[in-house]
Amino acid sequence: MRTDAAARDRRAAVLLLALYTLQGIPMGLSGAVPLLLAGRASYAEQALLSLASLPFSLKLLWAPLVDAAYVRRWGRRKTWLVPTQALIGATMLLGRGRVDAWVAAAAPPVPKIAAFFAALYALCATQDVAVDGWALTLLSKRRAAWAATCNGVGQSLGYALSYVGFVALHARGRVSLGAFVGACGVGFLFTTVVVALGCREQEEAGAAVAPRAAYGRALAALHLPAVRRLAMVLLTCKAAFGCVDGAAQLEAVRRGLPAEAVAALAPALLLASVALPLACARWTSGPRPLSSAFLWGFRLRLALNPLTYAVLRYVEAAPLTRGALYAYALLALLREAGSTLMFTSMMAFFARVADPGFGGTYMTLLNTLANVGAKWPPSLALWGLGYLQGSGGDPLRLELPAPGWDAKVAAPSTVLRAAVHPKTDFGKYYRAPSSRVRLRTGWRAPPREASGSWASPRSYDALR
Repeated sequence: MRTDAAARDRRAAVLLLALYTLQGIPMGLSGAVPLLLAGRASYAEQALLSLASLPFSLKLLWAPLVDAAYVRRWGRRKTWLVPTQALIGATMLLGRGRVDAWVAAAAPPVPKIAAFFAALYALCATQDVAVDGWALTLLSKRRAAWAATCNGVGQSLGYALSYVGFVALHARGRVSLGAFVGACGVGFLFTTVVVALGCREQEEAGAAVAPRAAYGRALAALHLPAVRRLAMVLLTCKAAFGCVDGAAQLEAVRRGLPAEAVAALAPALLLASVALPLACARWTSGPRPLSSAFLWGFRLRLALNPLTYAVLRYVEAAPLTRGALYAYALLALLREAGSTLMFTSMMAFFARVADPGFGGTYMTLLNTLANVGAKWPPSLALWGLGYLQGSGGDPLRLELPAPGWDAKVAAPSTVLRAAVHPKTDFGKYYRAPSSRVRLRTGWRAPPREASGSWASPRSYDALR
């Protein structure tokens, strides 16, 4: 009996791994597009692209419907799984030419690109609800934590194949975005046919639940004290990494690291994204995954914040050296390790506490809280960087009052920005909205007036 149960669990794990891998493919493609648009899209437009994954954070709105409404003859999970995967494949096949032209345009239509990937994310979110609920019944209770490993490995593998793999092939001129999207669409359709015809779904125990009752259960779960405390952790735990997650790679490319060098990291990142969840499986599948693996991953990510800033400054100072590439590669691997520990331990904990009676909704509730907590920090950071960047300047600025001015009298417009740049001395140039002042010992150039002529020092009052 144990041998039969173990064999069933292994087959179930292979199926879950394949489904989660498909789920990661659109995510990886949406992550590769900002890299292709680097230099042609502003930070505000990059922030809009980052919101394409918002449907994954809103899937709780329709998760109870996915859990409660189904065709009994077809199967509770396959009722939603098969149509959504077929729609994903058809969308990628039909839209491959348009998205390729949009991304290649000199002035890319970012809202259209964001809408295309938002549609894919909405379909993937529905597929995720069905797969999460199916995982709770496919695996035996003894091996329920395998679902977290399958989730982590599968999504990482799909993301790596479509992000790291595509960037590496595209940088060498081997494949275009449209061709890659079309090939992924074919893969979705093929796997959908296999699941529809070759996988039989066992009828789940328990009475069917009406959609209204399913929504009521989800709301009732939110009132549990333990869920409330967990929600506070999930919504805020990644706030400290928002700037790094949202802008580290974009800043590395903007500061001189060639895109080809980023693509050269593909093999190592692909191996790490698959190996790390497997290596952490025993640790994250322990009795207390949040208090062990999750906290270690959080500490590692927190320690990488100042290191990320140092690496970006080093990349800007020597962008075409091996040292810059090795430093960025080490940073990417450490960040992947920390994120994997946090993600896999969360999924293992969710699988332990979820109620199989409405497993899709319960898992979606917890995943939605985690997704919202992971989504708002990068988006907010990108909007903030776009605001600080101003008109083509460096977003890493330090606000200083002009030397010799009375800070108590100076108006807000008299506060000047000192741009930090490794190739210029700190504080050498101070820039104001209508002036540029160069400072030396005992000398100060007066500002230009709006007409372009030089003004006397007394005309500083006009800048207030």
